Amino acid sequence: MFKKAAKAVKGTFLEKVFGFMEKGNFAEVDSPKELDGEEKRGDMTLFEKGLYSYLKYAQAREHELVNFFRGKSLIEIEAAKLKAQRDELEVVRDGFEAANKLLWDSIRTRVSDDNIGIRSGFEIVKLSETKDDPDDCNCPFCQIRRSLESRVAGSKSTN
Repeated sequence: MFKKAAKAVKGTFLEKVFGFMEKGNFAEVDSPKELDGEEKRGDMTLFEKGLYSYLKYAQAREHELVNFFRGKSLIEIEAAKLKAQRDELEVVRDGFEAANKLLWDSIRTRVSDDNIGIRSGFEIVKLSETKDDPDDCNCPFCQIRRSLESRVAGSKSTN
């Protein structure tokens, strides 16, 4: 079933999402199980696990692509390789943003709550009302959110 779906979206980030789903090879959630004041609201679906796994894949791939450029001058890099790396980086970042929005929209729709998080074991939890300021939170999603917000702010100032 997932192979057919992956064919329908060939060349997009969703192809990788369906690949994770088909293999059942999902990235682990690094956040611990429910913390004080949190309430379990459900479990992630296969699709949400696939999206989450893509987010982790995209983070790692972005890191590899960015590291390709570190310590090299543009003169040292062949023009075709430079363009290919930059194009892939843009595709990975766009896929990340789309997958992140789709993941959280899917979860929020199912649990009818905006104040939610993901915990180890693919559990969805309602976050504590007394949760610290998200700008001080170090969970992977708050870190990703801050990183994307700064990247978007930076790109707007250069346009």
